[in-house]
Amino acid sequence: MRFMKIHSFGPLEEKPCPICQSDDSSLVTVEPVFGEDFHVVRCRNCRLIRTNPSPSSEWKDCFYDPACNGIMAAQGRDFVYLPSEQRHPAYHSILKLLKSKLPAGARLLDAGCAVGGFVKTAENYSFEAVGCDYSETAVAYGKQHCNAPLFHGQADCLPFDDASFDVVTMLEVLEHFSDPFPALEEIRRVLCPSGTLLIETPNYLPYYYFERYLKKIKPLYCKATNKQHLPWYPFDHLTHWTSETLLRALATAGFKQCITHSIKNFRIDTPMDRPLSRLFRLYSSVGNGLYQLTKMASLDFRTALIATAVKQ
Repeated sequence: MRFMKIHSFGPLEEKPCPICQSDDSSLVTVEPVFGEDFHVVRCRNCRLIRTNPSPSSEWKDCFYDPACNGIMAAQGRDFVYLPSEQRHPAYHSILKLLKSKLPAGARLLDAGCAVGGFVKTAENYSFEAVGCDYSETAVAYGKQHCNAPLFHGQADCLPFDDASFDVVTMLEVLEHFSDPFPALEEIRRVLCPSGTLLIETPNYLPYYYFERYLKKIKPLYCKATNKQHLPWYPFDHLTHWTSETLLRALATAGFKQCITHSIKNFRIDTPMDRPLSRLFRLYSSVGNGLYQLTKMASLDFRTALIATAVKQ
């Protein structure tokens, strides 16, 4: 609670599973943070892991408001939507993957673009790229400082005509929705026939197995990483995807050819110190190798999920 400048950010909301609408779930873990005990649960029916109860819109507005939350200032960052430069290798990896699937000049929308760093990088790969974000502050910053072609709008109410884009990307976005289906349906609307959706999101299956089978060594992990908990971030990441549940959600939303992709040593966060970085590379290699060998969702321990799907 030390970062909170107000007593409470607002209420939490109990919701059914967005994939199967079931209320039946099992508790994975509880993380006390920002004055709340956040429950991470797993649906007993479809196995989606999510935060429930989840933050309301009022709670999230306060969380991102520097007048209410001092966490960004404490980390030396005065602008929450400005990504680290360490994201650039991930951008290049994703764009190389898309470049192999799409023609030059393809129209690209980055939904949830923040200040537009990925949009500007996509232009260097000959994409006709634009971005859209719900934050007016982020869009204004990106236009002024990055000279990026950005638009203000929610992912579930995009300010574009039907069939406007050949590809839509959502990078570290889907996990922020308690119910992703309105956004996925809107993305289908703005995609051209046979257009491609690419999603990048953390893979939470390793954390689930850790909580279930290795909880006794959790203090060792926390000491090694200088963290108090596993990185569920349940106050901000509201759906915690695995390859199984991500592909199921895309199919449920009406997409076809839903597949995941492996990129060697791909990571979506900032680098650790050298010993942990070496451990990460070893874990990443083992995780990728195990999945390539088995192709089993229950053994998919890759650190990040990159999935593509095609509009029917």
